[in-house]
Amino acid sequence: MEKISIEKAWADFNNCFFVDTRSPKEFEEDHVPGAFNLPIFDDTEREEIGILYKADKQKAFDLGLGYYSKKLPRLVEEIRKFPRNKKIIIYCWRGGLRSKAITQLVDLIGCSSYQLDGGYKAYRAFVRENLYAPQNNFNFVVLWGLTGTAKTKIIKRLKPSIDLEGLAQHRSSLFGAVGLKPKSQKMFESLFYLELEKLKGYDFVFIEGESKKIGNVIIPSAIYSNIKRGIKVKIESSLKTRVKNTVKEYFTEENILQIREIIPQLRQNLGKKRINELLQWLDEGNYEYVAEVLLTQYYDPLYKNTLERIDYDYEINSDNIEECVKKLNHIRRNLFDDK
Repeated sequence: MEKISIEKAWADFNNCFFVDTRSPKEFEEDHVPGAFNLPIFDDTEREEIGILYKADKQKAFDLGLGYYSKKLPRLVEEIRKFPRNKKIIIYCWRGGLRSKAITQLVDLIGCSSYQLDGGYKAYRAFVRENLYAPQNNFNFVVLWGLTGTAKTKIIKRLKPSIDLEGLAQHRSSLFGAVGLKPKSQKMFESLFYLELEKLKGYDFVFIEGESKKIGNVIIPSAIYSNIKRGIKVKIESSLKTRVKNTVKEYFTEENILQIREIIPQLRQNLGKKRINELLQWLDEGNYEYVAEVLLTQYYDPLYKNTLERIDYDYEINSDNIEECVKKLNHIRRNLFDDK
């Protein structure tokens, strides 16, 4: 059984197929991006073995072996589906028994595989060491603007770019998680680091202006400082367009109940009368009324002062997304292509 370091595996990332043998709960919190979860134990079994291990290591081992033996047919079935044209790299928490067992099983089936030396723990240290390093060579072109100006939509149309809200699965506000499943800090960092690695070699990267905190995740300090120093572009849009953008993004059928639960939390900002009006309009399907009040009476007062203190290099209207993207690409060419 051959081991491989995270540094060596990461250097050949596109040719690797990572297999995470930890429990579903561990996997959900964070994993190597794109990894396949092949848990030996489910969450309950892992907890049970962990508790027993503190009292009797041998009994814990025997219990784990019993669970593993019963799952062998399923594990073999899944392993047979692994791609044969990729380097199979298997890991658990710290390169222990779980990944060792699956690596040996893969080898027995006839596939070539590696056990990740140090497991997830080594991977996590690798990400933090690189992501939180003081140096950062990107020149960021940063899009700032009020809610509803379609900044995220524009970011997705620009290359190269990083969609921070997409990585965090949060829009950085009270309603930011509506319709989304926010990532943990660890998973955000994993995805963010992979994006930065993909963009190595570019002189610049488009990115959205955010506060340092997006929902519950925090942008690493060195990178955030670099974003704050970036070329600043103010994205403006008419209120009518912003309302339409907001309704389209937030007010889908599956999100209405979640929005209804959040609105009462604005009682201190908007008052009891306005909250009751918003709930009534929401129930009646008058989503544009609700969106306009939220934009003008909650979001704009929340962000306007901060945005007005920024010294912008450019200002662009986003009522026409196509024209806005063209102008931003023109800025890119003027700034970087001639260098």
